[in-house]
This record gives sequence, C-alpha cells and structure tokens, in this order.
Amino acid sequence: PAPVTGLLAVQLSHGKCEEARKNIDFNLDMKYNFPDFSTGTVIQNVVLHNQIIYLGAVNKIYALNSNLEMLSEFKTGPVLESPSCLPCDNCEAKANVSNSVWKDNSNIVLLIETFYGDQLISCGSARNGVCHLHNIQQGSSSGILEDPHCLYSPSANQEPNQCPDCIASPLGTRVLMTRKDGFVKLFVGTTLSSAPQVFIQHSLSIKRLKESEDGFQLLSDRSFLDILPKHRDGYPIKYLYAFESGAYVYFLTVQHESLGSPLFHTKIIRICSSDPYLYSYLEMPLECIISEKRKKRSANIEIFNILQAAYVTKPGADFANQMRISVEEDVLFAVFAKSKPGSSEPTNQSAVCAFAINSINDFFRQFIDSCYNKGLSKGLHHFYNSSARYCVNESSSETYCGGGNDGSRMEISISVQRLDLFFGQFRNVLLTSIAVFTKGKVTVANLGTAEGRLIQVVVSRIERSTPHVNFQLDSSPVSAIVLVERTADPKGYIIVLTGNRVTKMPLTGPGCDHFLSCSKCLTASSLMQCGWCTDQCSRREECINKTWTQSTCLPVISEVSPLSGPIEGGTKLSICGRDFATLKSGRISARMTSIKVGKFPCKLDANRTNIASRSTEVFLVLNKMLTALFLFLVQNPIIMSISPTHGPKSGGTLLTVTGNHLNSGSAREVLIGAKLCDLKSFSETRIECITPPHSSILMCPVAVKIDSAVRKAKSNFTYMENPVIGNVYPLQSFASGGSTITVSGRNLNLVHSPKMVISIDKLPKVFNVSCKYRDNLKVIYCKTPSLNHFEPTAAKASFIFNNVTVASFHFGFVKDPLFETFKIPKVITKGIGTALEINIDPEAVNGRVLTIGNRSCEQIRLKPNRLICIVPGDLLSTGNELDVEWKNAITSIHLGRVQIVENHQDVTGLVIGVVSITLLVILLLGVLVWMCKLKQSKGVVRYDGGTHTLHLDRLVNTRTRNSVTAEMISHESFDYRTTLQEDQFQNLTQAAARRQAQFSHSDLTCIASSGDSDSTTPLLQTQVNINIGSLDSELLKDVQHMVVSSEELMMHTSEVIGRGHFGCVFHGTLLTQDGKSTHCAVKCLNRITDIDQVTQFLKEGIIMKDFKHTNVLSLLGICLPDQGSPLVVLPYMKHGDLRNFIREESHNPTVKDLIGFGVQVSQGMEYLASKKFVHRDLAARNCMLDENYTVKVADFGLARDVYEKEYYSINNKSGAKLPVKWMALESLQTQKFTTKSDVWSFGVLLWELMTRGAPAYPDVDSFDITVYLLKGRRLLQPEYCPDSLYDIMLKCWHPKPEMRPAFSELVSKIATILSTFTGDHYIQLNATYVNLDCTTPYPPVVSSQDNLDTHARV
Repeated sequence: PAPVTGLLAVQLSHGKCEEARKNIDFNLDMKYNFPDFSTGTVIQNVVLHNQIIYLGAVNKIYALNSNLEMLSEFKTGPVLESPSCLPCDNCEAKANVSNSVWKDNSNIVLLIETFYGDQLISCGSARNGVCHLHNIQQGSSSGILEDPHCLYSPSANQEPNQCPDCIASPLGTRVLMTRKDGFVKLFVGTTLSSAPQVFIQHSLSIKRLKESEDGFQLLSDRSFLDILPKHRDGYPIKYLYAFESGAYVYFLTVQHESLGSPLFHTKIIRICSSDPYLYSYLEMPLECIISEKRKKRSANIEIFNILQAAYVTKPGADFANQMRISVEEDVLFAVFAKSKPGSSEPTNQSAVCAFAINSINDFFRQFIDSCYNKGLSKGLHHFYNSSARYCVNESSSETYCGGGNDGSRMEISISVQRLDLFFGQFRNVLLTSIAVFTKGKVTVANLGTAEGRLIQVVVSRIERSTPHVNFQLDSSPVSAIVLVERTADPKGYIIVLTGNRVTKMPLTGPGCDHFLSCSKCLTASSLMQCGWCTDQCSRREECINKTWTQSTCLPVISEVSPLSGPIEGGTKLSICGRDFATLKSGRISARMTSIKVGKFPCKLDANRTNIASRSTEVFLVLNKMLTALFLFLVQNPIIMSISPTHGPKSGGTLLTVTGNHLNSGSAREVLIGAKLCDLKSFSETRIECITPPHSSILMCPVAVKIDSAVRKAKSNFTYMENPVIGNVYPLQSFASGGSTITVSGRNLNLVHSPKMVISIDKLPKVFNVSCKYRDNLKVIYCKTPSLNHFEPTAAKASFIFNNVTVASFHFGFVKDPLFETFKIPKVITKGIGTALEINIDPEAVNGRVLTIGNRSCEQIRLKPNRLICIVPGDLLSTGNELDVEWKNAITSIHLGRVQIVENHQDVTGLVIGVVSITLLVILLLGVLVWMCKLKQSKGVVRYDGGTHTLHLDRLVNTRTRNSVTAEMISHESFDYRTTLQEDQFQNLTQAAARRQAQFSHSDLTCIASSGDSDSTTPLLQTQVNINIGSLDSELLKDVQHMVVSSEELMMHTSEVIGRGHFGCVFHGTLLTQDGKSTHCAVKCLNRITDIDQVTQFLKEGIIMKDFKHTNVLSLLGICLPDQGSPLVVLPYMKHGDLRNFIREESHNPTVKDLIGFGVQVSQGMEYLASKKFVHRDLAARNCMLDENYTVKVADFGLARDVYEKEYYSINNKSGAKLPVKWMALESLQTQKFTTKSDVWSFGVLLWELMTRGAPAYPDVDSFDITVYLLKGRRLLQPEYCPDSLYDIMLKCWHPKPEMRPAFSELVSKIATILSTFTGDHYIQLNATYVNLDCTTPYPPVVSSQDNLDTHARV
C-alpha cells in the first residue's frame, strides 16, 4: 500500500492554514483598570514601609496608602542656590545676589532607615546632593512629618571642598544601605564629570550615618575610589543597580570597554562588605547572548551589551533545578539591550539573562588565582596612572577581601556570558524593567518596555515560554525601579512606575479576558487561575450561570489542505484550526486522534483502487469524536514537455514544465540532474522554475517529484556556454525615446525574454524595457522609453539575462532633434541618400529612429548640421514617393517625402558636392603642414640672453630610453574622483559578475591634450597589431602569473578616469576565478608599438608585480590583447592622490596626521630601496590613498593634477615632462638617479605635507631652479613644521648625496617624532613660514655667477 502521510498542522507553517492564521487567540489591545496615582512631575524613586508607599518626584515627596491614595505631600523644591550659601541654609534672602539661581530638585535617593527609628532619608539633585531626614510617626495617617532635618555638618568639613554629606549627583547616583557592626553604612556609586564642583564627590565611597543623625562621614580617610580627573568625561561610569549577597556588595554599571575605546559594555563590581578601604574592589564584564545552538554555542552569536534593568531574588524550584543550584541561592536577573555604534544609547533589541551569584563569585576566584599564578595585569587604568600593575604571589583567593593595600584591586577583561532565557523573543523590543517573583515552584518575570507595555512570562531555561500577560499600561516607558510585595500572599502585588504615574497590579495578573481561544486559556500559567467559561476565558468567580472548565476544549476545523494527491501517496495532509490540544498539556494526544483516508488509517491501498482518478472520503476523529468529513481526490500527474531545452551554464533560465495534475499533493520539486530548480509558480497544467548553475557543458535529465511520485520528462536540458556581450550601441537616446539599442555578442540566443533596465537618479525613475531578437538570434534590440516631458539627463543602464543583471554602464538622454520639414519631395538617385537639415547629438542618431517608407535607414552618416540617410536598396526599385518620418517611443513626426529616380537623371548637385569636398580636403592638408612647421620652430628656448639646448632634453631622453614602464608613470591626469561614481558595480551579484559584458579592447579611443600643444592626438592607436606569439617562450612563461586574460578584465570605456602621454586610464572590473569582482584602473599604453618594447615592458612588469608592501602600490597584472597596445591593471584608489587629499579644505588634517603620512611614505620607499629600485619621481601627487587612508607610493599618473610651474616641458618626440622642483641637484646636473636622489625628493614631499600641498619654490622659475640650489638656498621652514622634522628635510637636501640619510634612518627618526608629538594642531591652506633669516642653510657650491651658469647648463 502507498501511504498518504497525515500532518495535523496545529501550528501554522509553510504558508498553509491561512484561515486559522486569522483567528487571533490573544488580545494585545485589552484595557485593564488598576489603582494608580499621577504626580505633576516625573517620579524618580519609590520605597515601601509599613504599607505606606513613598514617591520621590521632582520637587515633591508623596506618601500614599496601599490603594495609592495620597496621604500627604512634602515640597522639596525648587530651591535657591548661591555660591555663598551653604547646603542647609535658607538662601531666599540672597535671591537678588548675582549668580543666585532657582533650581528644580529631583529626589534621586530615597532610603528607609529603621536602626535609629522609622526614618525616611531623601537626597536631591540640588544643594550639592545633601540629604534630609524625615521622621516617620507610627500610626500617623499622613505617614511623614513636615519638618525634616538637613543632614549636613559644616564643622566636619574642615578640609576645603570636602563634603561627606553630599550624596546625590545630577548625573546619577546609586546607594545601597546596610546595617552591620552597630551602625548604618551607605555604599555610594556616583557618575562624575570634569565640570567644576563646589564640593568634591567620589566615584565610589563607603559612608556611615552619624549617631548624632546630623550627617554622614567616610568610614575611613581611604574609604573612596575616584576616576582620574582626565578620564571623567571620556570614561563615564553609570551606576544602575546595587545589591548585597552574602559577604559582598555588588554594583552593576555601564562604561566603556577600555580607555579610548568607543564601545560600551556592562560590568559587575564586587566589594567585601567588611572592607572599609575598598581594597577588595573587583570588576568584570557581563554579556547576554543569543546563540543558534543552546548547548554547544556556535560562532554566530548576538551580543547584548548594555544593561537596562536588574533584579536579584531567589529562584523557584523548577528554575533552580534547571540551573543546578539551590533554591536558597541568589540569582541576578538582568535585561540587556544592543547599543548603537559608539554609544551607550540602546536600540530596540533586548534579551534577558540569569546569573547565579555563586557562579559569578567562582569567576572572580578563578581570575584571582590565575592572576597571582601567572603574574597577569590588574588593569583599572581609569583609576591609576601607572600601567605597571601586575599580580605577585602575595595573596590567595580563598581569603581574598582586599589584602593590605590598594594594589589588591583588579579588573577582569574576560566577559561572563549567559544565554537569553526567552530564545530571542524580544529581539525587536526595548525592555526597560524587570522584577521576578516565585509562585510555588514557578519563577515568573514581570517585564516593562519602552513603549509602556507590561509583560508577564514564566522563566525557563529549557522550554520556550511565551508571555501570558502583555498589555498597554501607559504611553511612557516602564521604569527600572520596581517594588514586589507579599509574593507568598494571594494578594501580592507589584508597584510599577511610568513617567509621572505609579500603578499597582496583582501578581496573579490583570485577569483572563485577553485570552480569546479555549486552548490558549487552558494552557496559560497556573498563576493566572484561568478557565473556559462557555465562550470566554475568565476566573471561576467571574463565570456566573455558565459552565467553567480547566480540562477540555472543543476543537474547531477551519481548513484542510491539500484536497488531492498522487496515486503513489506521500502527501502531507494539513488540518488547520484551533483548540486541538487536550487537557492542559498544550499538546495533541496521538492516542485520542485518528485520521482515515477511505477505509485506511492515513493509508491508500493501491491494489484495491483504480489507477484512474477517484474520490476518497477522509475522516478526522479527535478526542474520540468525529469532527470532520471531507473528500480527497487521488490523481496521476503527467509530464508532456519542457521548454526551453537549453540554457547557459550560469543558470537563471525560466524552465516551464507542462502536463496534467501538476498541482496535486503537498510538495513538489523539479530536478535538473541532481540539482533543484528554484520553483517560481505552479498550476494544474504547468510548473515554472529557475534553472540552477552548472560548472560545465552537459545534458541533464529533468524530473518532477510530487510527494512520493516521480515523473521524468522525455527531453533533456542542455547546459551551454554563457552569453557574452561584445558591444552595446548607442549609449544615448533622444528624450522622447524610440531609439534602438543594439546588443551584440556570443550565445545571445540562450537568453530568454531579455530586458533592459534604465534607472534615472534625478527623477527618480526606473524603466524596464523588453528586448527582442533579430538577425537569427545573434543580436538583441531594445527600444528606449520616453522621459515624458522631463529634461534630458544622465542615467545608468543594465541588462537582465535569464533573471541575472549584467553589464551595468552609463547611459544618457539628449534633447530631441530639430528637423526642417520639406513640403516638396526630395529627389534622389538610386544608391545616393538625401540630406535632411537636422540638429542632433551624434551618438544618438544610430538608434534607428529615422524611417523611409516605414523602413529604417540602411546607414546614417553625420555632418555638421546635416544627416545623410542611405535609402534601403529594396526600396530603390519602387519608383514611388516614400514617406520620411522620425519615430519616438510614443508618436512619429512626418518630415516629408522622397522621390526615387533613375541614374540618367540630373546629377548636377552630385558634381557640385564632389568638387566642394575636394577643395575642403586640400584646405585641411595646408593647415596641417603649417602647424607641423610651427611646432619644429620650438626646438630652442631663450634663457639668460642666450640660446641653449638645455640639459633637461638629454635627461628626458635618458629616462625614456632606460625604462619602457615610463609609459606606466606618466605625469598627466585629472582627479578621477570627479568623474567616477562610487561603487557603481556593487549591485551586481556574483553570477552577474561572471557574465559582464566583454568589450573589445581594440575599439577603445581616447583624446587628450598633450599639455604644451594646441592640437589633440589619439592616445590609443587602433592600427597597432603586436603578435604576442613572437615573444620569447621563456619570457612568456615567466610572466604567466601576472597576465590577465581579456575574459577576466572588463573595461568601462565610457568612464575615463585619467589621461596623459601614456594614453588613457579607464575604470575597470577584474573578475576572479571564484566569480568575485574587484574595482581596478586599466591603463592603455599607446607608446608601446613594437615587439622589443613589449619585451622590455614585460621584464620590468615582472619586477613590479613582485612588489608586496603595505605602502607600495602593487601591480595587479597586465593584459595583452590580440589587437592594440598592452594594458596595465592597477588597484583602484578610492581617495585619490595624497596632494589633492591634503589640499581639500574639508579634510582639515592635523600636523600629526601629516607626519603620519610621511612615515608611511618613508616605509614604502625603504622597501623600494631594499629592492634596488630607484623611483625617480617621488612627490605627494604620486602617492595614493586607499579606502582605509593607507598611503601607497605610486609611480604613474593615475590621479594627478598638472601644474605648469612644477614641471619643465621639453618639446621632443616623447613630449615628457620633468619634475625639476623635486629633483636632486646632481640629477639636474648629471642626469643620474639614485636612491639618494629619491631621498632629496622625499624631503620635498615632507615639505609638501607640512604646507598642505603648497607649490614648491613658488617664486622660482623652473629654468632657474638649478642656479637657486647651487647658491645653497632651500625651501623655507613651514609655520607648523617641528624643528626636528625641518632638520630632517635639510639633511635630505644636502648637496653631497653620500651625506643624506638612508630611508631606513628616515623611518626611525620620523616615527620617533610622531610618537612624541602631542596636541592637535591644524594647518591652513595658505602656507606661512618661520626662521626667515635662515634662507641659505648650505654654502654656495661655486662663487661666481659665470660658474653658476656653467654648472646649471651642464
């Protein structure tokens, strides 16, 4: 027999049971009425004594009876404060004195003291936190006397600014009162700042109430601990909760993880209650976490770091057994939240954890033992200036209570973690309050939220408990201060604060009315005492004249699914509804439930049924009663065909399976080979899914599995090579649309329903355009949409091939053309087009928008203000007049008509046109000859009254001759950050990145000015054709590791991010083997035109590829296309070059930042020097900054401004420019470059940093720089440049190379300056100088002017 599996779906899952989902069984909007009392101001604290509730609010203290009815109130503020007025004085007589102000008084501290009598102590935020003592008269209906005593003793405060009586702080104070050793002790934790204080308060202190009851005093002269004043603002400690357990007093705080860290965490502080000197001070972090695996914690955990509220009590028996502790042990229940980044402000994400106090003490003991055994650090750097605090073998944790001095204090850095008790139920809620009590064996938590809701839930470590109470108490957050009273009494209650309101709620909950279903009512906590009263949930005493039960519910069936299945069985039958649970277990009883399909208990005997479809009755018996009867249809699924039968190996093809009965059963899968096809939709006759990717080309069988039935398709699905885009044209469209975008490439016939997506940021607007095939499925055409009267603008476009986004690129819309219509038909001869007057953007014309006789132009040519359309050949034989129309996306414009005539007719116009073009060509040739002669006349330069061929010409030739990679280090470009938009391709998926468009490298063109010529020259010569196969085989083998194939490199030709003598720098994307994409810069080297230069280029590329240093820009690889010049692949530098970065006014770097940049450059140059590599052109413009602001020494013009005063240009064949103001003296004279000449350039770079990129030698002409240096003169000292750093610069500029420091020495010296530099000094962009009397630090090399000229012109 083939089984039909029955699944009784009581809980909603897998998208089923929609009707049951609508049946809400818990009313979250239920309103309950409780005794409450509202004040005029925010309530700060609450205490309870002899059934009288005392509230500390702003400026008032209230006394309430047990029904929250006011007995009395006492006014505590506002108070007048004056610098000349002591805390307990009446200052109203000084109201008109200057600096006297009225201040609100928040009653932060409320304490009940019964050692010396029934007394209430209140401490407010005003009057320096001094407290008042209120005697409580027994039996008094008011509960409080009107005449309190001020607890301040001026005579005890002999030392200036000392005030033991000052308890409360406006920033926050937490006080724990204990009664031991014959007097009352106060453990006080206070949040401090660096603001001036009239009286000094301590971070942590121990005080006692004087027997005379006129104030407080420190337990000893060392009974306090203070954060160092310099850390008080940057390292505040918030004391949130205090409690006593056993021999210890504990505080819970929120503070920074360490000095200087922006992160916050929670700490528990422990002090021996008998330690008067706080020598036993210990602190340790606490964390609440959510882990995917409860028993074996996974690496993927969520950490909740900020404490919101805490409560210490003893656990119920059930929870104690789960924690494996005694019911007599104290447990800390704490609410934690995730903090916002770099802040202690909580987010709306919470968790609740429990910490056994004995286990916390065990952690403390283990650390103390480990510290003394291993000599670990004691930490606490916020309390001590010294960092050399380590444990020595002088104490034992068994008797540890502080030792004999403050050296016993310790800080534990390892966090104690506990798991969330509620399995992540409060991930989206900010909990602000917790109070825990026990009822019998059960432990119950009352939780408050920031939205004013009150939640009650049973606490369990092993079962997922859901709240049985959840209602809106108030609109203000629930306070962390909560009172729980008479937990053993059936009339026990909880006092809750919300803003200016106090509420009293029974511990048994508000009632049962919020339970809407019987099962939810009966499975609620026994604490609630709820039962089902015919049609509602209530307590027994509330159910009058109705049946009340706590045992059984009548089940309700709302939906059964599915109602059909295959003949092989295996169908999961979902029966949806509510109240399926029996008794009060909350679970479905298998013994009392049965399901039958036909005559069989959830089984279908195939031997006794017909193969053809038939109906079968299904019976559901629950709780021994027949509750439902419905029909179940048995069917035979059939597959007829699949379409398409092939697709790319990258997947994404929408596969359609057609057949019959494909929607029967409960689950279905489509398998292509062994892989699942992602199911998108299904119906009775078809299933649609997205094919998975495959690594190779192959044929795979297709099968459909419906429950236990498996059906195979007759056809296989074939994986083929992925489609590749070769070209997209044009990249513009008219604003009214209608342009045809042509996409060509390989395997485009594998793309089903291709789409083009155009997004316009300014509108914002996204167009989805369906594309079509032409030319035997080898070309895809997409019609551009209309902007609908919006202004033309730039856009971004991409294609969707088989549900994968590919080939993101820039796209633009231009204004519609202006046509001159013609009423008289144009007459043309066969083979020659007609000229139409038009004003149009050149690139947008080829979008197939102009038609003749409803046919697109065969070819379109553009001339100034004219467009030439070649009439399609098959129209020439018609001899008819043809309509000429311009078509856009919505409408068309009729321009006129064209008359086709034979060849023998008048050709006068053609002759005139030919003659005119010939004359124009002759004129252009004459202009070019004149310009060439003009350039040849610029071979000499007038200088000092004579004509000289300068020595710099030889220097340029030497540089060009010695290094082919000079093409990689050209000096002209512009800042690519102004042209490249950030993270343009970040939206591509990995699958899309593997299928990006592969543009032909031979089609690239780039035009840029040469810098000292009025003409422009093409920077990439498309006619260059270098046969890579003719290279030496050994060389090719050596460079194999650095060669990037054309398939791995995608260049975005519309994004030129640099231009220079070398060619162009394009933005690119480098595809790795694992399918990931990386931003890169691709440089085209047009000056490498023969095989010898390619050989030299590859040899030097091998050297550069091996550069591996944090501060050196490495070479990602090189690309050798079949046509065109070599391509250099470089990392993409997000923040551009160093000079532009420091010149940017908004960056505002400090002197220390700039010196740090100098250290990084010196480290990079030290590495290059160790590799025997001479840079030759070190300057701030040739150093780059990545996304982490790490400086990279570079040697190419990827992102550089050209400053005419900084380079001396030679009009030779190379057209190169030289950085004369960065060159060493010997390089200017002898044309030699060494590591020592790089040191000279590094000195100039340091000067650039200290002036934020000011031009070097601004008043010295480039022609005169050699003479200037020979006279012993150097760059002046910038205003904010340390003397020690300027001394280094001068050493770098020593006229004798051997006297200059090595880069290793420079790294050490500048790093020392950086480490000892203090303060944040900012440098302005307008540079100023100091020590102007020291303009000639070195003696002149020669004395006479003639000798100077001779040396300058060598």
